[in-house]
Amino acid sequence: MTAVEIPDYDLIVVCVYRSPDGDFSIFLRSLESVIQKVQVRKRWLILCGDWNINFMQESRRLRDVQ
Repeated sequence: MTAVEIPDYDLIVVCVYRSPDGDFSIFLRSLESVIQKVQVRKRWLILCGDWNINFMQESRRLRDVQ
């Protein structure tokens, strides 16, 4: 994950790449940590990138991310 803060807009953009072969639980913990840090700073958050999750098909990983 990579993050960029845009102070003029109180915005943080986080770009995510999750390897399809990576440990999904580590990914979720890292994502949760980033979201908590952004909330503490009281900034808007944009999450984008390649999650390697099919958002068009119901699955446990999709539910966990949602």
